[in-house]
Amino acid sequence: MFNQEELAILARQLSALDASFSLLPDYEESEALAPMESVLSELSSRMADNYPYFHPFYLGQMLKPPHPMARLAYSLCLYINPNNHALDGGRATSAMEKEAVAEIANMFGWREHLGHLTGGGTFANLEALWIAKMLRPGTSVAASELAHYTHERISRVLDMEFEKIPCDASGRMDVLELETRLQRGNIGTVVVTLGTTAAGTLDPLDAILALKRKYRFRVHVDAAYGGYFTLCEGLSAASRGALEAMAQADSIVVDPHKHGMQPYGCGCVLFNDPGVGIHYKHDSPYTYFQFGRAAFRGDQSGMLPGRRIGRRALGHSKAAAFSGGRGVCRCASMFQGCRHVTVPVVRGRGRLRDGYGACAGYCSVVGARRHCPGQFSLITKGV
Repeated sequence: MFNQEELAILARQLSALDASFSLLPDYEESEALAPMESVLSELSSRMADNYPYFHPFYLGQMLKPPHPMARLAYSLCLYINPNNHALDGGRATSAMEKEAVAEIANMFGWREHLGHLTGGGTFANLEALWIAKMLRPGTSVAASELAHYTHERISRVLDMEFEKIPCDASGRMDVLELETRLQRGNIGTVVVTLGTTAAGTLDPLDAILALKRKYRFRVHVDAAYGGYFTLCEGLSAASRGALEAMAQADSIVVDPHKHGMQPYGCGCVLFNDPGVGIHYKHDSPYTYFQFGRAAFRGDQSGMLPGRRIGRRALGHSKAAAFSGGRGVCRCASMFQGCRHVTVPVVRGRGRLRDGYGACAGYCSVVGARRHCPGQFSLITKGV
């Protein structure tokens, strides 16, 4: 049942990825393979104690395997193991995340957006309600009685009052009851569930948006389960109307690890106003190495040794001062016995600008379209 021929594709692309780092000093992993096979043998035996989620005839759970393309891509990336916590931690994958999130936003009719991938729908919903609290402090959250139970829990974590709205006979939020609650005041955010976990129902988003124009609350759409059904044909008029109205929401959560057929865990939070990004702004020099211009003043008359200001999470590279002009990137490899190489810097990636910054760890090199490996110190020439 499992297509093992796809592993040949993975092997070929793994060889191609390995070749792209051919300038690195040669080394071999020292882990013995025999013990690995023993561990994997035990793992495969224990994994047999599962329901056959992958089988097309199995309908007992919403769990399904990722698309073969996603499975292969995930496996390939594990050999690099990037971390998109910052651009420096996942250079290529951070760019790909932006592309993927833009396509997800476009699926809901958004050309402008702010968003990112998360570990799942729960944390994505937490971010959306956190932004709601920042924009509407002191107000409460309302959701239907069939909304995911974590919305009430998240509201408690955020110290926000939570109100449950009854559902109608179809399992959708009762709009008349919602308006009654809105008339009492203090509801700042309404969570609209498109695809309840218990019943698969869709709250009447279009009708709720009509109330928004009257009562001025935020609309957060929890489409973790049902968001991808906007791509489907043959939906009822009510379902199609609710899904098409998502473009008018203030925020959306969707889970690519559900009907997006991605590996667990992968959620996505989206905001239609990029301006909410101001609430994400923070000062963390260990992540971005953002310092004031005065901190990088140095002797402009000659070579300025780079000042070490921290250790990077990726590659253990040294960050260093930059005082303008063209410089050299001095590669002092982590590997013993490596030749030390000095090459001219064409342009530092992402941090060398405006006369100050820090070595990003990988610099473009004159005469080669590759990246310098190892640890880095940036030396600048006076200008």
